[in-house]
Amino acid sequence: LVQSVLARFAAQNVTRYFVHLGTGARPGELVPWLEGSGLARYPRRWVTLTRALDAPVRRPGGPEVRRAYGDRDAAAFARMLAAGFDMPEEAAPVLAALVGRPRWSAFLACDGGVPVAAAALFASGDVAHLTMSATDP
Repeated sequence: LVQSVLARFAAQNVTRYFVHLGTGARPGELVPWLEGSGLARYPRRWVTLTRALDAPVRRPGGPEVRRAYGDRDAAAFARMLAAGFDMPEEAAPVLAALVGRPRWSAFLACDGGVPVAAAALFASGDVAHLTMSATDP
């Protein structure tokens, strides 16, 4: 299966992608196998956080978090995520297109009106996934 996925990516000239290991994965077995398929570890840590569906935590004095709307917000959202994930400039239009897309919510955290972080949430029915987030270095 991994080899067929790698071949498909190669046929489409996709040179950068991630393999996410779920909570039930056994990295001691899986990581060497993936590395044996020619994959390499990403040099940054990837963190997955979960929380209950309680009211959101508000911290006094923290950045203002708001939904991204319109072209200006979409551009800031895309720049922040592309930089945070070391993506090429060509990824920006794809990321910007998430703003306003059905089932997607794009957020910006702003300090004094200046975007300092971005996050995207995908929701379907009663399930949601905060799929990516990044902060300004």
